[in-house]
Amino acid sequence: MMNLFSTSNKTIRIILLLSISLFLIALTQKGYCTRNNCSDSIILFLLGWFGMFMGGAGITWIANPLILCSWYFTKNESKYALYTSMLACAICFSFLFFSTVTDNESGQQNQVISYELGYWLWCSSTVVLVVGNVVLQRVQNRRRISNL
Repeated sequence: MMNLFSTSNKTIRIILLLSISLFLIALTQKGYCTRNNCSDSIILFLLGWFGMFMGGAGITWIANPLILCSWYFTKNESKYALYTSMLACAICFSFLFFSTVTDNESGQQNQVISYELGYWLWCSSTVVLVVGNVVLQRVQNRRRISNL
């Protein structure tokens, strides 16, 4: 098993490929459904930043820039990669705690009735980042210990 992680660059590429792929596939799916409609993930991604100003569940959109930062930090083997991926993951899953969302321009709140594949793939993208960064951290720690 150690051979799998012998090259951190290879591991980093695998982590990023999996995470980015899950994220991009998520954008092609529905994110969640309310009583009125099911929202396309790509629309949520592109216009969701506006929902942050309306409060409530819209604040979870902030996970998207955190995911982007985590990809950058992971690629550059930064110590911040694990922290940003954990925060993005926590924020993604925090959407489950909101029972209503603003899903139109008038600011009307509607009840979330289901979480669709796009939402779960979005969350999976962050889980891959967290697990991947934990693995990278362990590999780096083993290297430091063996170099002592």
